[in-house]
Amino acid sequence: MAAVFKKSFGYYYYVNNQVNIEDCIKKLTVPTENTKTEALIQFIESIEDVPLPRNNSGLWDVFIGTHSVTWNSGMPDKVYYPILFRFHHSLTDGYHLITTIFGNFSDAKLANEKFPKSKKHTNSTFKRIYVNLRQLYEMVAFPWKFFLTIVFGNSNTLCKTKLQNKKIFNFYADKDKRYFQVVKEIKKHFRGVSFTNIILAAISSSFSNYFLKNISTISTYVPIITPEIPEATELLLVQYQDNKSSLICKNKLCYFIRYLPIHKNYSTLQRLNIVDNQGGFSSNSYYIMATYNYLNFLFSTFPDIIIKKVLKLVPTTAIVSNLPAPPKTTCLSGNSLEDIITFSICRSLLNTGISIVILTYGSRLQISLSADVAVISSKEEINNMLHNIYSSLDELHQQISINNNAVFKKS
Repeated sequence: MAAVFKKSFGYYYYVNNQVNIEDCIKKLTVPTENTKTEALIQFIESIEDVPLPRNNSGLWDVFIGTHSVTWNSGMPDKVYYPILFRFHHSLTDGYHLITTIFGNFSDAKLANEKFPKSKKHTNSTFKRIYVNLRQLYEMVAFPWKFFLTIVFGNSNTLCKTKLQNKKIFNFYADKDKRYFQVVKEIKKHFRGVSFTNIILAAISSSFSNYFLKNISTISTYVPIITPEIPEATELLLVQYQDNKSSLICKNKLCYFIRYLPIHKNYSTLQRLNIVDNQGGFSSNSYYIMATYNYLNFLFSTFPDIIIKKVLKLVPTTAIVSNLPAPPKTTCLSGNSLEDIITFSICRSLLNTGISIVILTYGSRLQISLSADVAVISSKEEINNMLHNIYSSLDELHQQISINNNAVFKKS
């Protein structure tokens, strides 16, 4: 945490004990007491590209609000103070960050809700041989698959748009847990369909509305990257840890390229079938782990000039991250943690102009959307896209309500 990020001859490395705690803790300066939510969002946008400590070589900083903000209109007797934490992705990923924060600062153990764990296969010789052969196959086949992705998968309608590295951002969180329950009900009616894929189908519909309205020539599909976290549901169970040494910030994300259908004639149900047939970590684990191993090799072996050229070949319109989160809790001696707003910065390195983060803290579905102004130029468009995601979930939920007794199977 006290290290800085340096580069020499195209290679990155850490130098320890270069940052003091005073360098990383700052005041979150909002104009007045009871600042409105909109002003807080404007502040987040204004500091999104402000350098990290030590001329942007530091790995994190935190802005602590000294003025209250108007947040939950339904509870006017409570006073809310914002805290903004920024971090370099080489330090940690969102999964390990949330685990570390809740594990250190939650007042007590959270509800010990149980989730079914996947059955472990017997550790037979045949199973070990199969796993080793499958991993070897994916490692050998990965370069060819990556080549095909570049040649035939480059349907990114935004690749020719030069990003301006100026962002706009907004989010929406349902206040009454309604949409979290809506997604759970949809999931019950579709065997084997994941929570993430249901949201991706709704995002597909929202993208379709936006692209058809604003872009003259579009493809049938747009490629996105989804960070895959095999143990993500453990975030729902994260609790206070007495052993702080077990809470380590690290980045262990795997990445998977998916293709969202944006054809105007697709219903949300058709979009769900298309997205779900592409699978996720559970059905592509060997390929995704091969991607992870190749990326590790790439970043640890080659200078950044080669890394940048390779990454720019990857066709991606958006990065969509899904972070499950624990139930609502109190932190630091009884203070309620009311909301968590998550956002990820779009960078020109991948020419990815849109970043979406899904969070379910307190059993409420929150979706944030950050975009480069070269791709989405107004806050109104951001708000419309967020609204269309939730309305698409309503459409899908309405369809299963009509067929109340049916359980849909993957096509």
